[in-house]
Amino acid sequence: MLSSGFVKKVYEKIEDLGQDALRDFTDKLFEEREFFHLIFDSMAEGVLVADSTHKIQYSNRTAELLLGKQSGSLINTSALGCTHCTEFNKFLKYALIDNEKIRNKEVYLEAKTQRVLNINIFPIFKDTDLKGNIIMFMDISREKSEQSRLRRAESMAALSTITAGIAHEIKNPLGAIDIQLQLIERIMGNSKNEENLKVGKYVKTVREEVDRLNTIVVDFLNAIRPLKVELKKMSINTVINDLFRLIEPETKERKIQLMLNLNKGITEIPLDSKLIKQALLNIVNNSIEAVGEDGKIVISTSADNDWLYISVADNGRGIEKDKIDSLFEPYYTTKHFGTGLGLTIVYKIVKEHRGDIEIETQDDRGTNFIIKLPVLPEANPQMIDFKE
Repeated sequence: MLSSGFVKKVYEKIEDLGQDALRDFTDKLFEEREFFHLIFDSMAEGVLVADSTHKIQYSNRTAELLLGKQSGSLINTSALGCTHCTEFNKFLKYALIDNEKIRNKEVYLEAKTQRVLNINIFPIFKDTDLKGNIIMFMDISREKSEQSRLRRAESMAALSTITAGIAHEIKNPLGAIDIQLQLIERIMGNSKNEENLKVGKYVKTVREEVDRLNTIVVDFLNAIRPLKVELKKMSINTVINDLFRLIEPETKERKIQLMLNLNKGITEIPLDSKLIKQALLNIVNNSIEAVGEDGKIVISTSADNDWLYISVADNGRGIEKDKIDSLFEPYYTTKHFGTGLGLTIVYKIVKEHRGDIEIETQDDRGTNFIIKLPVLPEANPQMIDFKE
């Protein structure tokens, strides 16, 4: 790459020779070089050009920004270790060493933030000799996020079209079964004979299954029914403190460290405390199962001019990145138990508050659920009328 110092020396030499034509030609070359860089620096795609030894010979500004690098710092460094993201480096290593032509491969990149990149790699050949590779990548994080939101919205719409009458038809006989079990227990009375004790065990098992079925039906109804959101201006910290008192006994019993990191100066916002508490409880219950004994869960709050942020972070096993987009879909679960509707209900509650929810996760390093709620109701027309 020509430096300004080099061009200056060329100018001086040309002036000594008095060759104006050569000076004009050099000016033109320099202008064309600058225009070439301007074109590549204006591209939405990041571009890296590596030689046959995988040393980077060129990088445009977009590539440096996406990889979190200073201008020019990638030149003459190895493309096999151009970031601090192990997954991204591993992908480039296998692709470049095998001289593969890559088309539209999606790879996660963890630099300053977590991104999803669409990558294309084109080997450069002269005759049959490999001279290097052109690596092009584009940040498609926003598109992937929008696709996930659309898919979740479609799933919710499909779920809502299923008649709630089916759930009610199940719930009614469950209630009848429960009443009959109570009658059986009343008839058996306090008799401790062996036969009654045996029947009592069977009745207990049936009642547990009835309760489980009832929970499934209730969750299903909560997932498909329109939520009745009653907004009242209050501090989210108050809701979280109430939640803390509710779940602290269970976390202590499981030897889980539950911590609060609440911003005391946080502004009050319009919210339905009952629904937000339910959403947070569903997330915390997931974290409790993820961390196991001696784990750690931290609930934090913060805010800027537009949004209030609630973070529920744990140090559990994390979530595989290819499963993140499916977490809020109905009946999707990574656990061996549960209805698979807990996070669907969370998503629905947050959306009813005109908010959003994001997930940051790393395998074996934990997961962070971040709920964003709007600070100003004026920015959300359907939230203007609320109780003081």
